[in-house]
Amino acid sequence: MTLVYRQEYTKLASAPECPPVLLPQEWLADAAPARAGAANAPAFRLMAHCTEKTTVPASVGQWQKAFSRFGLALAPQASGCCGMSGTYGHESRNRQTSRQIFDLSWGPLLDKAEGGPEVLATGYSCRSQVERLGRGRLRHPIEVLLESVSATD
Repeated sequence: MTLVYRQEYTKLASAPECPPVLLPQEWLADAAPARAGAANAPAFRLMAHCTEKTTVPASVGQWQKAFSRFGLALAPQASGCCGMSGTYGHESRNRQTSRQIFDLSWGPLLDKAEGGPEVLATGYSCRSQVERLGRGRLRHPIEVLLESVSATD
């Protein structure tokens, strides 16, 4: 939605007065105070939403910078589309194709991830797809950052 707002606000007559519309990682990468990482801090892997990656190519690096500011390690995971594509995968006529796309991209990556660093996902549709296909629940990076702050305060 942030990317939609970013696009739509520029069309308003009052656009010059509008503040910039930032993704959470764009803001956190610069605004979050730097924290020292704990020696035993867990590492994480990020599977970013495909629209986010293509519309804002710097987004994954910004997530890494934000995690670094919180003293956490985040490694990007190269991946394609999860197959959900917004509401596409929820439509009964598209479920089989949605599943096939998942099985070609995200499924094997999640299989390989078992026993390794926790996999996080930025896209709501991506997290829904993973859960819908019985692969568990992936957290959003913000959940991890909030947990990190809560644990130290």
